[in-house]
Amino acid sequence: MRLLKRFNKSTNANVSIMFGLAAIPLIAAAGVALDFMQGSHLQSKLLLAADNAGLAAASSESSDIGVLTKIVEDYVKKNGAANGNHTPVVVSVVLQDDGSLKVNLKTKMNTSLMRVIGRNIMDIGATSIISRQFGDMDIALVLDNTGSMNGRKLKTLKSASKDLVKSLFDSKTNDSVVRIGVVPFSQYVNIGMKNRNASWAEIAADSKVRKKVYKRGRWRWTTVKSKWQGCVGSRNYPWNTKDERLSNKIPGVMQESGNSNYSCPKALTELTDNKGQVISAISQMKASGTTYIPGGLMWGWRVVSAVEPFPDTLNKTRKRQRAIVLMTDGTNTRSPSYPEHEYGNQATSDRLTAELCENVKASKENITVYTVAFEINDTKTQNLMRSCASSPSHFFDADNSAELTASFKKIAKSLAQLRIAE
Repeated sequence: MRLLKRFNKSTNANVSIMFGLAAIPLIAAAGVALDFMQGSHLQSKLLLAADNAGLAAASSESSDIGVLTKIVEDYVKKNGAANGNHTPVVVSVVLQDDGSLKVNLKTKMNTSLMRVIGRNIMDIGATSIISRQFGDMDIALVLDNTGSMNGRKLKTLKSASKDLVKSLFDSKTNDSVVRIGVVPFSQYVNIGMKNRNASWAEIAADSKVRKKVYKRGRWRWTTVKSKWQGCVGSRNYPWNTKDERLSNKIPGVMQESGNSNYSCPKALTELTDNKGQVISAISQMKASGTTYIPGGLMWGWRVVSAVEPFPDTLNKTRKRQRAIVLMTDGTNTRSPSYPEHEYGNQATSDRLTAELCENVKASKENITVYTVAFEINDTKTQNLMRSCASSPSHFFDADNSAELTASFKKIAKSLAQLRIAE
């Protein structure tokens, strides 16, 4: 500040010249720092895109370089990596001798202050190698347990899900770690009674209240029991689409006696490497209630995420694949009334689902999203599930039980074959 004041007061031309000359390296240094920071951010974005696009391409099982390159290009464009203050991203895909897929993304970033020293562009690149062999993986099975799944549908879903679990556990190598979580969803998601006092949850105490209810043709005063059975609702927007800031606590949803609109499925199962525990969780699923897809997807994200509410305790130096398998048989019939899901605006819930899907795919944890539409006739929901998937090859439209079983087998095969090697 003193130097600037002296410069401002001085009428000596030499002072002006000297200050101007001294400012050049200062501006250049600041420019280099700013531009390198922007370049580092862009490189991180390209690396994330290379990893996810590589997984999408490798899971197609194609050996045609043209097909593989097109999948990568489409992914980069769809997920925003092509946008920004840089030249178009150049995609290079190589199928290596060992069967692995090498994805290279390159671009030239326009600099800001570095132009002062004649540096107008920076070369930015990222490379990912996807090995088509078994590696470490964390998977969340987000499964529709609504009333429309009752009977044949749920039976088929249980069988297909168990086959997927067995396939992944049985085909893993001795040095790989497979963990699977199960998230049954309907109108709500059940986090389990053990989490009642969790620091990130806000659960009211069970109570009895006098309440006026309409019964048998007239309003009556009655005692209503309000009890928590494990289910949670949504934080206010936009936090119901983000896996962060859990100081903004997740609200519990109380069940009031006589409320027929309330449905709470079986409790979710956190990531575990115990095959029997996962199989048991799938066996216990029951169908009831209505559909709110964002709730299921949000908790699928939380299950595979490395942060709270279920922080990762595994060795963080080992790269592993994270994936969500989202399956539903119907449209969003419920929407948020915050914290409950008591409204019925499909457009609102579809919009939240789409935003949540994009946030999951854009997260720094390289989460691959598989979606399965089971006997859905609604075009909007089919398109929603298709766009939610990491790529078109990660979306499955199952028109019957046989196709659902086949879809889960394809997903299991895709998961078992891929890992990020570099």
